Amino acid sequence: MSQNRAARIGEKRSQLDLQLNLLSEQENTKMLSLLTQIANAVGAEITAGPEVRVLAEATEPEALSDQIDRAMKEPKGRRQL
Repeated sequence: MSQNRAARIGEKRSQLDLQLNLLSEQENTKMLSLLTQIANAVGAEITAGPEVRVLAEATEPEALSDQIDRAMKEPKGRRQL
């Protein structure tokens, strides 16, 4: 019984952690977008590489979950996230 309770608490913590990470991701994406808009408004030159453009894209939790599921099904030597 004690193990079941500990497992439920662990699951709740995991869910909360995921929700907080997704919220942080959304906030960071919005900040990058706002910074880009500010740079454009003041005429600053933007030399962001492809990694910044990827970071500025909205996070899609469902797509991320699907990608993790697919990676977990692959043999250990071939996993990529």
